[in-house]
Parts: sequence; structure tokens; C-alpha cells
Amino acid sequence: MRIGSVSISHPVTLAPMEEHTSLPFRKLCKQFGASLVCSERIDAVDVAKRDKRALKLLSTTTGEKPCAGQISGHDPGVVAAAARVVEQQGFAIVDLNFECPIKRLVNRGEGGALLADPVRVAGIVEAVVRAVSIPVTLKIRSGPDAERETAVEIAQRAEQAGAAAVDVHARSVQQAYVGPADWAVVARVKAAVQIPVMGSG
Repeated sequence: MRIGSVSISHPVTLAPMEEHTSLPFRKLCKQFGASLVCSERIDAVDVAKRDKRALKLLSTTTGEKPCAGQISGHDPGVVAAAARVVEQQGFAIVDLNFECPIKRLVNRGEGGALLADPVRVAGIVEAVVRAVSIPVTLKIRSGPDAERETAVEIAQRAEQAGAAAVDVHARSVQQAYVGPADWAVVARVKAAVQIPVMGSG
């Protein structure tokens, strides 16, 4: 499988998980065969201003390549600036988080809140694609809630904006991590785009 210019040896990858996918954990997962690993989500505004804690979370080594650095934000310019830092840190991929259901993120219009605005998501993806030379991917959910499934539209718009792959967490933002995953949404997204689609949940 290829994600833009990055070759992935097989389709079993490590899903990014805040407060879990630290550098030591990612290295362990690499040793046990994960083809691609991803950092935990980091606020783009902190990365863009090179906050010490943010840069520590964005540490990577050659032993975990290829590795994606994940950021989240709602301002295209800030997210693009943060993406340049991710690239400078040595990551092979910039991953954009549009799925996190944590209330503090949703309340400030980031993470899963953006699933209600496919046009804005596409604008952020486009800004980041223009800002970096490495592939840009995104993580989404089925939609804000059971009544609004936006995953297909967002994946299509992101592909048109230059995204190299999309990871679909098969639940809505409202569900967070509770209840059964709707794996059919992953299939619907896969049928709608040409870029690689990964499923998590």
C-alpha cells in the first residue's frame, strides 16, 4: 500500500490515541509488526509556536519510520504552520485529526466538531497540502451524530484537496467510544474515493 510517496509494507497500522501512542509505545508496536505508527494528537497552535511540550510529543526516531505526526486545529493558517514543523521534525506523514470527541476540543470548534463542516475540513486539508512536501492524511468519524453522516462527503472533498489517505473511526462523535462500531461506513467511504482508506474503532 502507498500513502502518497510513502510505502507501507502491509495494511495493519497503529491508530493514533491521545496519551497512548508515545514514542516508546510506537517503537514497541513497530517491533511487533505495525507497518505505520502515528503520534498522539497535539494542538496545532502549540506546535506552530514551537511550545516545548508539543515538540517533546513530536519526537521521532529513524527506528519507527514511517511515522505520522498528528495535529488538530481549526485555523487553516495555524494548522499549515504546525504541519511544517511536523515535517521538519522528521515525520513521513502529517495526519490531521477531525474526529476527537473530547469536549474541550469540540467546544472550541476542533476535532470532531469539524465533521459538521465538510467545506472547512477541505480548506484546512488544502492549506496543509500546499504547506508541506510530505503526504497529508486525515482521521475522521462517521459524522457528528447518527442523523448526520458526513464521512463520505468529507473524504471526497479531502481527496480533491490533495489528501493522500483517510482513516475512518467507525463511530459518530456523539458516540465517542461507546457502543458498536458501524463498519459499513468504512466501506461506504472506500467506495467513494480512490485514495487508501483505513478503518479503526
